[in-house]
Amino acid sequence: MNQNIKPISPQERINEIDFVRGFALLGILLVNMAIFRSSIFGMTLEQPNSGGTLNVIAKGFVYFFAEGKFYSLFSLLFGFGFSIFLLKEQTQRVVMDSFFKRRMLGLLLFGLVHAFLVWSGDILISYSLIGFMLIAFKRVSIKGLIKWSVGLVVFILLFQILIFCLVELVSNLPDMDFVLEQFHKVEETFAQNAQLANEAYSGTNYLAMVGVRVKELAQQYSGFIVLFPSILAMFLVGLALGKSGKLNSITENKPFFKKMFWITLLLGLPIVALHPYGVFNYSRLAFDMSGAYHIVGLFLGSPILALAYFSGGLLLYNRFSSVKLLQMVSSTGRMALTNYLLQSVICTTIFYGYGFGLYGKVDAFQGLIVAMVIWGIQLPISHWWLSKYKFGPAEWLWRWITYGERISNKLNHN
Repeated sequence: MNQNIKPISPQERINEIDFVRGFALLGILLVNMAIFRSSIFGMTLEQPNSGGTLNVIAKGFVYFFAEGKFYSLFSLLFGFGFSIFLLKEQTQRVVMDSFFKRRMLGLLLFGLVHAFLVWSGDILISYSLIGFMLIAFKRVSIKGLIKWSVGLVVFILLFQILIFCLVELVSNLPDMDFVLEQFHKVEETFAQNAQLANEAYSGTNYLAMVGVRVKELAQQYSGFIVLFPSILAMFLVGLALGKSGKLNSITENKPFFKKMFWITLLLGLPIVALHPYGVFNYSRLAFDMSGAYHIVGLFLGSPILALAYFSGGLLLYNRFSSVKLLQMVSSTGRMALTNYLLQSVICTTIFYGYGFGLYGKVDAFQGLIVAMVIWGIQLPISHWWLSKYKFGPAEWLWRWITYGERISNKLNHN
């Protein structure tokens, strides 16, 4: 490793960014809980209005405030992280492309192990594969990055609405009942796979679980044409914010972030409301114009509201940085990769047959409580760990892969 190239030290980190990242871990877990306690197939088939009042409220809360918003928020933070590599190029006069590629390969390795051996709802594989593309945008201007981001979001919306329009047009043609039959077959396939998942995850046959994970991953990545632009769009927003330099001095740029917060909050909330409306009144499998409600709310409203969460989180920590709870959230965000992976290990142990065997026995409201408890436990543990070490265990290994040299992790308190 070039002696001039080093990962940023704890003192160089932006605590407000770590706070937002720690808060995002809660949102990610709230959303992922539906797949931990069920499966990708089971979650898709689940009737939103089922399970009583508390469960409907819990689902509505997650649909409105969490689903789509926090992977957008993490994507933004990921793009900002790439801007730090670009800053190293300018200050240390070293091309960072090879280091960033190794960083993405390391993330891909984490993702593959996580997805196939622990839990299929992994996002790390997608982040790593799409992350390689950021190198192509390193010299694009801030204005250009924003244009690309807006264009990608528009593409998602137009692409999905076009599909809905075509399906509705075809299904209304005479003697086209076979189209509806195909949709029924899709539902039947989902139901069969959901049953396979129930049997595998409730049991103790680990190889059977891996087989179901392969099916779930295939289903998840069948929608990559939609997932890809939505993630890349927020990568580019984060990169643009990093290039702007406004995150280097949040206190001085408070007016900018306050303006961002109020505009995105007031604009995002009504659009986001279309998502739970569409899911509650129709279906995630509705391939017609009625299903377009939740698509618009999810893919347009979510990135807008994510910007409100981002700017609001920065301002909150900047104003109340001495509050111990916020400091613990920030510590949790500093070791986000470790905590993300730990959430999967903890939840699969709680729900799968080789652990406590609660798979299919926890409803939406109870899952909400479990998620908050797990995140709450991670706060003091993360804070304690970082009082003794520079990085979380996964972050330390990731930096070793990135820079090609073992880095000392113990803090020097002298």
